[in-house]
Amino acid sequence: VIIKGDRIAYAACIFPLTQRSDMSKSLGTRHRAAIGLSEETDAVIVAVSEETGLISYAYKGQLIRGVTLQELRAFLQQYPVGELIGFQGIGEGVENTNYFVDTTDGRWVLTLFERLNYDDLPFFLGLMDHLASRGFAGAMPARTRDGRNLVTLNGKPAALVHRLVGQSVLFPELEQCADVVRTLGEL
Repeated sequence: VIIKGDRIAYAACIFPLTQRSDMSKSLGTRHRAAIGLSEETDAVIVAVSEETGLISYAYKGQLIRGVTLQELRAFLQQYPVGELIGFQGIGEGVENTNYFVDTTDGRWVLTLFERLNYDDLPFFLGLMDHLASRGFAGAMPARTRDGRNLVTLNGKPAALVHRLVGQSVLFPELEQCADVVRTLGEL
């Protein structure tokens, strides 16, 4: 359905499917069409799963899958991070579903891993933890009350990491590239 203003403009439409090969095999035609349409237009595309009824949206080629307020509150009970203040889906990213999460004890990024295998993730999270604990300016994974940095949410591997200050740089300048090279040299 295409909605224009407050009215249904078109129904029973055929939309372009994304041609990306990096998409999760679990995504059906409805979600692939939402991503494809968001790649072709500047619209926010809403998709409702026939199987689960969960609402997702696509924007600029990124699919944000629904995590409800209740699910997030229950998830955060595993962590010593205080009370939930708010959360917002992040439109950037290719393979994962990400949220900014604010609590009374800090700012976080919640990642639901869509493609990586659960068994492969401890290495990557361990590396992030190792680097951050040694002063490297990187995101440090939070640990649950029982010491885990990898759990599940909505059947997906999930991690909560400290949110870094700053923003994405789409077109780095030469000086920024030099800073990256210097930092890598210090590793």
